[in-house]
Amino acid sequence: MALDFLNPEALATLGQAIRKKRESIGWTQEKLAGQSGYSDKVIRNIEHGARTRLQTIKNICQALGLPEDLYGISGNAISGAKYGAYNLSHYADYVGIYFGFRRGLSIQSNFLRTVYEIAWSPAKGCLEFFEDHKYTSSTGRKIDFSQNGEIYINNDIGLLHLLTCDHGAMRLITLAKLRRDDNHIILEGVVLTQLRSAHHFSPAVSPIYLKKTEDVQTRSEVASLIGPISPADELYAEVATYIEEVEREVAYFPPTSSIDPKVTRISSRAAKRRD
Repeated sequence: MALDFLNPEALATLGQAIRKKRESIGWTQEKLAGQSGYSDKVIRNIEHGARTRLQTIKNICQALGLPEDLYGISGNAISGAKYGAYNLSHYADYVGIYFGFRRGLSIQSNFLRTVYEIAWSPAKGCLEFFEDHKYTSSTGRKIDFSQNGEIYINNDIGLLHLLTCDHGAMRLITLAKLRRDDNHIILEGVVLTQLRSAHHFSPAVSPIYLKKTEDVQTRSEVASLIGPISPADELYAEVATYIEEVEREVAYFPPTSSIDPKVTRISSRAAKRRD
């Protein structure tokens, strides 16, 4: 069994913990290799964050006097109470690389594809997510809207909450339990964020779904696919079908024809009048 639920950052943290323990007791990499039954190359690779077998880590931890379940590497770790006290083993299928699809907020006829990763964070003691959203604008400017944060799960209702907090601004993605469609894992839900209007930001909500990839190991492998999906794209019809299903079955979105912008959009001037 490989440590597939740990991302590169988590593997690096694990390797650093092993190195610090080794150095604290005065062992060289060669000494640890001899005590654990592995080559010094294996020890060196692990300390540099290389992916390896679970049993290898357990044996090395045992040789160092570290707990075999260091940082929850067995997959039985439990998150902190504020994250929901969920057991990693119950959500192992959620770990991996996903394509995320949602409606464009500025051009409603377009969809947006970004890349997500869900992994266990030994340092935080919870599942965390990373969203890669980098692209080059039509003017050649490099844009980076990437986000990351922790995952909160209430075991009673089963919803996953992916929360980003940055300088007082927040974005919340709420996803229903996974379902399988044609052997793909699908997560469906909504995004609550802020959309820049003319002179202020307005609350914005959008349907979203995440489709897990089975043959991608790192986000960088598919970074070139990040960007808008227009009606001319081959993938457009498939994405539209999923998004419409989210709107119809997973979350409630009032028909756009029934929404009066004068009522739903409250300007700062109107808010002051009400105060």
